Amino acid sequence: MSLIKALLFFLIVCTGVAAISFSVARTRWVQILLVFLINFLLLFSFDWEKWMASREVNISSAVLIGLIALAFFSFCSMIMLKVLRERTRPERKEPAYSQKSALITISRERDDREILRKYRVICDGIEIGRISYGSSAEFTISPGSHCLILKIDWCSSNEIHFDIDADRGLRFTCGSNLRGWRWLLVFYYALFARKRYLWLLQQGSSYRLALDKTNPDVPMDSATSLRTE
Repeated sequence: MSLIKALLFFLIVCTGVAAISFSVARTRWVQILLVFLINFLLLFSFDWEKWMASREVNISSAVLIGLIALAFFSFCSMIMLKVLRERTRPERKEPAYSQKSALITISRERDDREILRKYRVICDGIEIGRISYGSSAEFTISPGSHCLILKIDWCSSNEIHFDIDADRGLRFTCGSNLRGWRWLLVFYYALFARKRYLWLLQQGSSYRLALDKTNPDVPMDSATSLRTE
């Protein structure tokens, strides 16, 4: 029974910390800092002196236990925080294609170990979708000048600036720079080279989209699109 109470207390604390951080701050970094700060204050308010006397634990062991508890509570709180962000993320609606629109196709290679994680596709500072491991995704955008970048957590890819006309398409490929022995440098890339954690490459010049004759506002399958270099 005491174990169940402990688990319930743990879930309530982690959920409460995540909810407070999510409601107070909007940026991810501030939310993470609040998670650590609130958990630190909760652990600091604990009667460690009484606990050490009852358990006959010395100060160094108590400090180590406190740090482990802080890391564990903060990690679980951030999981709850991520769930809250995903739940409240507005659903993106694909804009209808027309002859005044353009199309970009992004293919993610199978050369990284982030198998279960998706890359966020950011166009002009706005997330337009996500791409899974080893898959391709198409996104409808407006003609003109754009800036494309991929993100995963606080890390990202290189930026690509491109111009695209109406009724045209562009292809991109992407992946992770942590291939082979470079996985030994994961902490370096995550902390000091976070803008090179992923790579993004444009494949050739734009091609003309072939429209379905039965419905001229809808592009045909990419395989049947007419490419004109």
